[in-house]
Amino acid sequence: MQAPSAQQIESAADQLLQRKVPEFISNSQRAELIAFGDARAKAIGASGVTRDFIIAYELGLQTGRTVLAMSGALVQAGIHAEDLL
Repeated sequence: MQAPSAQQIESAADQLLQRKVPEFISNSQRAELIAFGDARAKAIGASGVTRDFIIAYELGLQTGRTVLAMSGALVQAGIHAEDLL
């Protein structure tokens, strides 16, 4: 396990700002988070499924994709970054 670097988080934020995530993926992610529920979000310390929580969730997912895209192991396996982003 590794913590993402500030550079990876910045890259993920830039990708979100540039709308690089297909709309159907964004819509699906939001629907799943809403299905997760307000009570569960509060149980983990959030104030509920708020706009800020949704934005943070989407940034976290995109950061994960960015970390994977920069993985040397995936490159060696022939998995291309554009397939992850």
